[in-house]
Amino acid sequence: MSARPWLSFVLGFALLSCGCGGGGSSSNPPPAPSIPVPSPALLPPSIGATADTLTLQWLAPNGSIDGYELEEKAGTGAYQKVHASLLPNSSTYFNVTLPAGSLEATDFFFRVRAIRGSDSSPYSNEVLYHKPLNAPSQLVGQFDWNASGVALSWAGNSTVSDGVALKRAECTSGGTATGPWVTLEVPAGHVATFLDTSAKLDRYYLYVAANLKGKEFSVDSSASAVISTFIPSPSLLTAIYDPVHGGVSLTWTNTFLQTDAVMLERAEAGNGGLATGSWITLSTPAGPLSTFLDQAVQEGTSYVYRVSNLRQSAGSPAILSNSAVMVPPSAPSGLVPRYDINQGAVVLSWTGNSVRNTGVQLERTEADVNGGAINPWVTLSLPAGPITTFTDRGTQEFTTYIYRATNLLGSVKSALGSTSASVTTPLAVPTILSAAFDGAQGGVSLAWRTNSTHTNGVLIERAHVTSTDCPPPFGPPCIPTAL
Repeated sequence: MSARPWLSFVLGFALLSCGCGGGGSSSNPPPAPSIPVPSPALLPPSIGATADTLTLQWLAPNGSIDGYELEEKAGTGAYQKVHASLLPNSSTYFNVTLPAGSLEATDFFFRVRAIRGSDSSPYSNEVLYHKPLNAPSQLVGQFDWNASGVALSWAGNSTVSDGVALKRAECTSGGTATGPWVTLEVPAGHVATFLDTSAKLDRYYLYVAANLKGKEFSVDSSASAVISTFIPSPSLLTAIYDPVHGGVSLTWTNTFLQTDAVMLERAEAGNGGLATGSWITLSTPAGPLSTFLDQAVQEGTSYVYRVSNLRQSAGSPAILSNSAVMVPPSAPSGLVPRYDINQGAVVLSWTGNSVRNTGVQLERTEADVNGGAINPWVTLSLPAGPITTFTDRGTQEFTTYIYRATNLLGSVKSALGSTSASVTTPLAVPTILSAAFDGAQGGVSLAWRTNSTHTNGVLIERAHVTSTDCPPPFGPPCIPTAL
């Protein structure tokens, strides 16, 4: 067997193997290289109506895509898609609601990629959203006078906080802060109440609270309502002169039982009821009083009063009495009437008791056998001035009278003095008695003026007199005898 045929076979195989024989070309050209899917750019999230709702936005890439996939993860967990189906390629944002029960003070991460067919772009940049600590709410407080501090309480609203930051600022009564916010020392831990014993009296305060975890703080709560540390004032102070006890009776309402004492002050007042003199502090018992009788007053003087509560070294605002009160002159006493037969009148005398009265009102009325008034009281006309005696010549015969007197200071009257005992006037005395011998009738003819409207008879007496036996005024034995 010759060598040529074998060589021909080898060469042919070589030619076929290298594709260089016969000058032919392949029927399956290599595929074109694929175009990478471009990535979107994710923007920082914006917060929605609550801390659990976010809006994620991104910048669309250049190039054709079918849609987007948006993913999130909490803390160090795994990423998960936040939607079921592919987001449309026209979308540039998506509203995300964090999973129910998502913890506060937690980091949430987001990323997005573009999808084309079975290809996807590289993930976008990663953005972070930190869900903040929940803030406290319902912060309320009031001054606790028994504990001497502002008692505060609030709803914590946090399951992860390890403390609370509480701040206080002085403010106006209308709630405008006027001082710096001062952070208070609150015990560590999950607390929801606090007693601020560093608050000063006679102040208005605002408070805010924030939850904290480590060095992280929530936003501040809404400010509390204005909290007053002013000592509560009494109210409804009324001043009335008490003639029975001879003093000004004061009453007021006091609901502040923690007061150490009250400060009761008095000043002389003018016609308008305003204080014209210095305020004088009255001596009062300790404790939360609501009544007092001021007997250290001067008659004929008008007074105004004010009262405030005291605790430790502070006092409440004072309240004024509803009006000024005039202390009337003292009432007269010891009024005694007697009938003076020589004057034919009732003579009255009494004790004035007043050093400032400008006059006296004397009244008279008829009385029954028991000394009780049976007719309206009649005011007698008296001279001006602080008199203590008077002769009443305007009485009727055979009538029983009682009297009463009142001191006057201008138009101000004292209390009524006690009513006098009764006094009875006698029958009117006959007058103009004349006697003449009547020869025709053989006797002495008598005539007189009776002067009485109540008499039912006349008693006539006669005496035998001589100039030697009966020297005037008809001494013994010349005593008149009734006829």
